[in-house]
Amino acid sequence: MKYIFLVDFDNWFDRKDLNQYTDEEIQYQFSEIINTCIDINSSPINTYLEIRLYGGWYQEDVLTNKASILFSILSSFNLFPIINNQNIIIKGKIEVIDTLFNVPSYQWRNTLKEKNGMSYIKINNDKLNDTCANNKTNCPPHILKRIAKKKTHQCAVDGCNSLNNELFVKTEQKMVDTMIACDLMSYSMEDDVSKIIIVSDDVDFFPALAVASQNKIRFNKNCLFEVLIKNSRLESNYKNILSNFSVNTICYGKA
Repeated sequence: MKYIFLVDFDNWFDRKDLNQYTDEEIQYQFSEIINTCIDINSSPINTYLEIRLYGGWYQEDVLTNKASILFSILSSFNLFPIINNQNIIIKGKIEVIDTLFNVPSYQWRNTLKEKNGMSYIKINNDKLNDTCANNKTNCPPHILKRIAKKKTHQCAVDGCNSLNNELFVKTEQKMVDTMIACDLMSYSMEDDVSKIIIVSDDVDFFPALAVASQNKIRFNKNCLFEVLIKNSRLESNYKNILSNFSVNTICYGKA
């Protein structure tokens, strides 16, 4: 019996700096993910857990600092094997993922990119205090809006010639959601996979879950699907959507 955990790392571990976690905190989080989704003490012999961690691990061809720290932390883990109260040994592994399950020979780089400049922003004037609304010259939201209007706009402070695309840098992950969706589809067709758990609050995976659930019926597969989320405010809406495709939703921290 094989369980596959597809973990959207940055979505779950939401502190920007990985050094803000202790090694023990990270290992505890992985234990919590497992124990929330699986009754370890009722697991049969030959249960196997595979935890796959997806994220922006490479900027161009260079391993990011976060990925380097994570590799170091994982090397010191003693999460597996797990011995339950029936003295059954549960094996497993945790992997930082840069290849696809069905395309293991190709390593996906460029999964973290930097973009210069702040994109155009819109102010919600209904929420803006009258003091700022009537003083657009010195109102910080309006100052940001002016400089964000174009990448070539300058800072509004007299004597400062800095441009939007020089002042602001944004990092964003590329291809990560698609990699999770691809592995979800691939694993769902494997005969030995009993359950796939997506660990994320992100709705971008829902269409892939819908297709995988239809393939389960079409190809007579026994794989179950589950989504583990953190934000309890999303739970009701997510359940309403995913129940259409026989996908279970679990909210972490709820009994």
